[in-house]
Amino acid sequence: MTIVDDTIQSVLIIGNGFDLNLGLKTSYNDFLNSTNFDLLKNSNNHLANHLIKKHSLQNWIDIENELKNYSKNAKTVESRNYKNDFISLSNTLKDFLNDVKYDNLNTNSESYKLIEKITNDNFVIYDFNYTNTIKKILLKNGFSDGEINQKLIKVHGSIEDKQIIFGVEDNADIKADHIFIKKAFKNNKPVNLYDKIQNVNDIYIFGHSLGETDHTYFNRFFDDICSINGGVNDKKIFLYYYGEDGYENLHRQLDRLTNYRLTIFKQGDKFNPINTLK
Repeated sequence: MTIVDDTIQSVLIIGNGFDLNLGLKTSYNDFLNSTNFDLLKNSNNHLANHLIKKHSLQNWIDIENELKNYSKNAKTVESRNYKNDFISLSNTLKDFLNDVKYDNLNTNSESYKLIEKITNDNFVIYDFNYTNTIKKILLKNGFSDGEINQKLIKVHGSIEDKQIIFGVEDNADIKADHIFIKKAFKNNKPVNLYDKIQNVNDIYIFGHSLGETDHTYFNRFFDDICSINGGVNDKKIFLYYYGEDGYENLHRQLDRLTNYRLTIFKQGDKFNPINTLK
C-alpha cells in the first residue's frame, strides 16, 4: 500500500513526453509504425484500420480521442465488433511497450536530471505511463523495491503488472454500448490526485499534455488554485513543454482546466513554464 504523508516536499506528474525526452520510442506514432501494430492491422481489425487512415491524413494521431470519434461514427458492423477490436488494440499496445529497451536512456536529458533533483527531497511520483522507466531509473539511483513502492504511483497501471487502464474520460461522448472504452470501466481504485497534491508546495508536470482524457484528475486542483479562497495559492507548478506547439497546447488545456482564468493562474509564482526544446 502506497503511503503519502503531509511531509512530501515535491510531486512529479509525468506522461509520455517524459519517456520521449529520455530517448524512448513510445509515442502513438511509434506504436502505429511498429511490427506489433502491423500484425493487428492485418488481422481485419476495423479499429486498427481506422486509426491508420486517420494517422495517414496528418502523420500524427491521438488514439484516445480517436476512440471517441470511432464510437460516435462507427457503422453497425464496426460498432458490433468494437469491443473485440478494442481489446485486441489494448493487448497489442501492451506487447509493443513490453518490447521497449531501456539500455540507452539519455542521462543528460531534462527528464533524467529532474529525477535526480527531486530525489534529494521527500517526493512522490504520479506516473501516467505504462512503462517501467521510472522504476528502472530509481533502482539505478539506489532506491530499493520497497522504497519505490512507496514513492511511485502508477496511475493507469503498468505493463509490469500486465494491466493497463487505456481509454477515454468519464464524460466522453460515446455510444452507451461502448462503456468498456472508459477508463473508469477498468479502474476500480482511481487516484484522487487532488487530495494527494493539495498540501505539496512544489509540483512538477513533465511530458503530460493535461489533455481532456485526463481532465478528471486535474479539474478540481486547477479550479481551486484560481479560487480566491483556495488553499493552494502558495504553490509553485513547474510545467515542462516541448517547443512553441507544446506551449500553445499547454495553454489550451490550462485555459479549460482553470475555467478560463489563465490570468489569475499566472499571478504570483505559481506558473513556471520550462521549454525542453534546446
